[in-house]
Formats: sequence, structure tokens, C-alpha cells
Amino acid sequence: MTTYLLLILLLLSHQHTNVQAGRSALCFLTRIPALETLEFAQELAQDAIEYDVDVFIMIDDNKFNVSTINISSNIRLVQISNQECIYYGYRKTIYVGKGWPKITSWDKALLYFTLLNNNYGFVWLIENDVLIPSVQAFRSLHQLYSNTSDLIVPSNKINLLGDTSTRIWWPQAVGKLILPWSHSMVNVVGLSRRMLIAIEKMTGTLAPGQSEELLQMAHLA
Repeated sequence: MTTYLLLILLLLSHQHTNVQAGRSALCFLTRIPALETLEFAQELAQDAIEYDVDVFIMIDDNKFNVSTINISSNIRLVQISNQECIYYGYRKTIYVGKGWPKITSWDKALLYFTLLNNNYGFVWLIENDVLIPSVQAFRSLHQLYSNTSDLIVPSNKINLLGDTSTRIWWPQAVGKLILPWSHSMVNVVGLSRRMLIAIEKMTGTLAPGQSEELLQMAHLA
């Protein structure tokens, strides 16, 4: 038992690793991009030229006409069909039940940066309602963590023993994922290329759940 716990602690302490150098990406996750998102994305894209970060906006609504957006060429607007997500098995990342979209910008962004565009050593995924105080704040965050970490989240809660009573999503992991389990809020998340590869390998192995579990389980895999 002691050896088992030591192995778990070693695994959990492996938070900082050598990540492939190169360009990074930031992707805002939207249904339809708000004016405030577009304005901040342009400001951030201009600043990020200095430290090799490309800015993307994932637009979930495929009926939205991107040609109506007057935006800097430094920003990439991306739309991916639901059919393509289904084909590759990227669906229900944040599905919480009846009435909730089975495919969202989360699924599309994960598909895009794991399979369709794997040129980036590090990727930030940010929901469009998240407040980033300034471009300088993002620059500091990126430069502090992106070269040393596989997964950046606000917190990391560990379930060592498989207790399914503390979170409604834990029962979905039973029989599918080995312990320890882990979860976090991931409305902002940073992912290394190694982490994205792990997510790609895990896609389709989980029952419908939340991205918090998917990302954390991939980190512990």
C-alpha cells in the first residue's frame, strides 16, 4: 500500500516537464464572437506577435457568416462542422444532459488542435466569457507556465480512492479509468502538445461527461 501511494504521489507531482518549444496558440471558444471578444482578441494578437502566440477564435455556429467580421489578419477565425466532429469522435465534451448541445466549440477546438492543426507546442483554450484583465496579464501567465507545464488549470482536485459520492460525474469513470481520478474548472486551460496527444488517444473512451474530467484524466494517464 505504501509503495502504491508513493507511486501515486510521484505521478501527481509530475506537473512540470519539458515541453516542445515553438509557437503557441490561444483560442477563444465562442458560439458567435461578441464585439468585446473581437476587440480584445485584436489587441492581444498584436501584442502576442512579440512572443510567438497565434490567436484563434472558434465559432461554434456554422450558420454565422464570418465574412461579416472586419478583423485583423493576425486573427484566425475557425468553423468546423458538427459532422466532422462526429466523424473523428469529438463530441459531448461538456454535455450535461437532455437539452444541452452534444457538440460545442470545446469539441471543435480539441479536434482542431489535436488532429487538424498540430503545429503548436502549447495551446490555450479560453471561453469567451472569461475576463482577462489585460494583454500584459496574459503575456505574464503564458511566459510563466507554457514552457514548463503540460496542463494549466486553476486547481486540481484528486480522488484517490474512487469515491463516487462527491461529484455527479465520478460514476462515469467507474470501469473506464484507473485511479486516481481528478477534476478542475477549465473555463481557461493551457495544454502542451504532449497533453493534446493524450487527449487525442482518450477521445471516444469516455461516456458523456465534462471537459474537467477529460482533461484531468488525460493528464494522469
